[in-house]
Amino acid sequence: MIFKKKGRLAVVTTFLLSLAAMKSALADSKQVKEPLKFNIDKGTVKVKFVEMDHDYEFSYVKVRDCQSEVKELRSGANVKIFHDGAYCPSGQIIELKIKDNASCEITLAGGVIEVSDSNRLVRKLNKISAIVSGGVATSEVSAIKTSGYAPSRAEYTAREDENRVGELTIYNSGGVVSFMK
Repeated sequence: MIFKKKGRLAVVTTFLLSLAAMKSALADSKQVKEPLKFNIDKGTVKVKFVEMDHDYEFSYVKVRDCQSEVKELRSGANVKIFHDGAYCPSGQIIELKIKDNASCEITLAGGVIEVSDSNRLVRKLNKISAIVSGGVATSEVSAIKTSGYAPSRAEYTAREDENRVGELTIYNSGGVVSFMK
């Protein structure tokens, strides 16, 4: 008789622990992940959202007048991408691939940001916004509205009933932000 009681108690305890684990997992799945925050010193940044297992990846292509290496420092959700070494007036071409539906902020101190496949982004992301302090924001996609006045802006917000996740926010101190088809 005592063995059966311990058995029932073990079953009830296991059930309660399983219930607590499921509740914890559900709470974790509802938490909003902190957006990635990229801080880039200069260059031409080519941004593309792709399906992948990790948050992002970056690479760079050297340009003739720039001998610097491009390095990255990551601390939690903050990613600093910068030129290190030899003189580099304009910066390298930086290719930044970001996980689909991820929320992120990209800050560029000066240069060009080209966001490719923006038609697809409009169908996937909840919000897209860009501010260029000294320069211009352009878009080949009619859903992303731009203003030509300093500071130049580009904006898109999905309808509430579309239930999308992910936001892209871009800040460029001087240069261009282009949303390409």
